[in-house]
Amino acid sequence: MKKTLAMILIAAIAITTIFAADSRDVNIGGAVKRSEYTFSLSYGETPISDGAIITGIFDLATTSDTENFYVKRTSGNLNNDLSFEVLVQAGPFIGEVNGVENYNTGVIPTISQNYVDTTSFVSSLISNNQHSGEFNFLIPAGANNSSATLLGFIFTITGSPSVPAGNYTSTIQIDYTYEQ
Repeated sequence: MKKTLAMILIAAIAITTIFAADSRDVNIGGAVKRSEYTFSLSYGETPISDGAIITGIFDLATTSDTENFYVKRTSGNLNNDLSFEVLVQAGPFIGEVNGVENYNTGVIPTISQNYVDTTSFVSSLISNNQHSGEFNFLIPAGANNSSATLLGFIFTITGSPSVPAGNYTSTIQIDYTYEQ
């Protein structure tokens, strides 16, 4: 009996050893390359850069509209949402009258939003008698595989027949700010 019990015990140990299992966790790494967005401004379909002069001459004695200005973004992929803001501020038409520079005509372009990308648009505020605008967007994290036009706007120039003859320039400041 002792022999049988010893044999059963040895067999149980052997079977347990044979059926004993061990496991391992394996991690497989993966990554998606980050690609930054770039933003640009165009007048119609023509890209414009800082200090660009729009070649269209507007008659400051009448009312006219500019072509569309567009703010565009390239494709990109980030792992955080991107808060993007466009600030637009129009200045008065200034020129030289009677040999004196910096004559202010009092004619200031007014801004009108005419297109917005509804997938990333958050809010807009046009203020200062429509001479300035603030446009806010939220570009979601993840792949945005195609370029997009975020914003389109025009300026209306309401002229005055009392403006003296001459050449004038209005400086329009367009700032982009963004943060993740």
